[in-house]
Amino acid sequence: MLRRVAEWFQLGENQELKTLLIESGFPTLPTQGNSYVARLWALGGIGLRVCMMLFALVLLTLGSVDRAEAQAAKTAEKPKTSKAVVPSEGVQRSVTDDGATVEVVPKGKTSTVRVQKCITDDGRLIEILDRKTSRPLKDSAPNLDADAPQQCQMYGGHTVLISPKKRRTLLTKDGKPVKKRTGPIPFVEGELAKVGSIGLVPWENRFGLIMGIERLGEVFYLSLRPEINHTREVLGGPLTMSFGLPVRIQLLDSRADRRWDGMGAIRSQDWDEPSDYARIIQYIRMGGKEERFFFEVNSFSANSIGHGTLLKRYNPNLNLNTRRVSAQFDAFMDYGGVETYVNDITGPNVLGGLVFLKPLSVIDRSNYFLRSFSLGFSMAADLDAPLRNRLDEDDLDGDGRRFNEIQINQTTFQPDYLSTSVIGYGFDVEFKLLDRREIDWKMYFDHSTLISGLPTDDPSNPVWSDIPTKSVKASGLTIGNLFRHNLGHDPVHALRFRFEYRRHDPNYVPAYFDTLYEIQRVQYLSSKQTNSVDIANQTKLQTILGRDPSGPMVNGLYVEGSWRVSHYLALAIGLEVNDSENDKNLFVHLEVPHLGRLQFLATYQRRTAESFADLFDFSFGNNDIFILKTRYGLADALHFNLEVLTPFGIGPESLFRNTVQVNLNAELGFSY
Repeated sequence: MLRRVAEWFQLGENQELKTLLIESGFPTLPTQGNSYVARLWALGGIGLRVCMMLFALVLLTLGSVDRAEAQAAKTAEKPKTSKAVVPSEGVQRSVTDDGATVEVVPKGKTSTVRVQKCITDDGRLIEILDRKTSRPLKDSAPNLDADAPQQCQMYGGHTVLISPKKRRTLLTKDGKPVKKRTGPIPFVEGELAKVGSIGLVPWENRFGLIMGIERLGEVFYLSLRPEINHTREVLGGPLTMSFGLPVRIQLLDSRADRRWDGMGAIRSQDWDEPSDYARIIQYIRMGGKEERFFFEVNSFSANSIGHGTLLKRYNPNLNLNTRRVSAQFDAFMDYGGVETYVNDITGPNVLGGLVFLKPLSVIDRSNYFLRSFSLGFSMAADLDAPLRNRLDEDDLDGDGRRFNEIQINQTTFQPDYLSTSVIGYGFDVEFKLLDRREIDWKMYFDHSTLISGLPTDDPSNPVWSDIPTKSVKASGLTIGNLFRHNLGHDPVHALRFRFEYRRHDPNYVPAYFDTLYEIQRVQYLSSKQTNSVDIANQTKLQTILGRDPSGPMVNGLYVEGSWRVSHYLALAIGLEVNDSENDKNLFVHLEVPHLGRLQFLATYQRRTAESFADLFDFSFGNNDIFILKTRYGLADALHFNLEVLTPFGIGPESLFRNTVQVNLNAELGFSY
């Protein structure tokens, strides 16, 4: 069907498209040539139908919720207990006092209630306490009373009693049988899937050594990374930390004249910048996105600010020769809050922030419209944005080419360029039109502006110092709707649908600081463009802000959907199209946070496609991103990790090219 839609979008005078519009109940517009107006009209009709279906779903959901609440009220006087058959081996289940499910893993076939560890349904560990001493049980703990329930203390402070095998009954905090849960549970907030992330973190406290063989370009390396992951309670919440020391030791160069040169040497490009030393920090996280307090330092996640109008899923680590550790801090209260982001804790060049106020909260906090109404101001900037790339006039790489390739720093393997700054700022209004445990509907309006400077010299005879520039400014409007839906209780099925209409200047692009910004800031090419027409001046700054500002306004749509089932599964898909420019994007994401001994993550993104049909072309494009990470444990002491990545490295013409990198490594370690 997608291919069929793509074919429609490639036709001008298309009778099938006209017939489709008429049958869909929408008036047709006259089309001439390859009119994008008719295509947007068709998309608008389809989008309107989707919105109508969602509205019908909301009504049905609210009706079913009311009926369920009425039925629950009738049966509230006769609570039922939940029975569970507890085997001598396998998994027991219980429920904490806040409604979370707990899996109790027995140590083995014993006649007592001794366990190794407890795992909650969101992956947190809990401690098993001796009922008499209230101390954590160790492997050497004495046999326990098989008739008495044992106490589990969660990191978050919640308590649960584990029923002994003889009673086969689940107990609550005070030792009473567990009632079937009919009341509300917390609403699932934040991002449902880690779109744009390039790493996995084990969910348990663990220490180990990861080792394997990696190929980077023509060279094979022995990869070693001692690693430790630890979670502990801090201020009533979990603090998760992961540290590792990555080292690559050269084994073999596939080029015949350099076969054994450098064998045994540590790869110097991994440790030639201050940011390389910071990547010992893999992950530090406390709280969660959209919670009242959120702090994160990481070396592989993608980050956004606000609605993502300026900075959306930006990842600074798609460059093969550079690793940065970014940081994000969010905090809010009933009447306002802040979000902040820096892409490198050792010396950031890309940063962003948001400040918002909820002025109507002082009137009535019980009214969801008043308490959700917010006014925000956001900023994002690149303080070292490439303005013009230097050409390799002195042939530093010794390949004989001088004026048709970018000059590459032979120490850091990064392009050399003359820089300036790109600053984006915006104002937004946000409010909720519906707020229930099962569903909420948020609407927002964003108006954002980009400002910078463009060279005024002759491009055929460029200046390489003190470039004369003229100021340039471009802006755009985004009207968005976000639907968040929770289905079920155990497990909860969380759904997200985002619909945005965009209208902006031709020399503006929404989410300027996006997933691929770290590459396209130097060279902004379309997905099928193999070579830069003007490699010195085809930076993102000049390509986007240098477009003719007097052209017609650009109309676009952004659609995104995601679905998450506890820690078992997460899916996401997003589509971004417009009626004129080559800025069309698509992503598909599949994730298994942890299921038994398996972790899995896969993301495919196509960036800057020239047409709607190009989004669904099966050939691998120059700007395509593919990330596959999987981790599987054969035993507690042995895990295997498979990685298939397409990071960007410097190609033969000194341009960034995505390269396929396949790594298989073993992880030796233990949980504690």
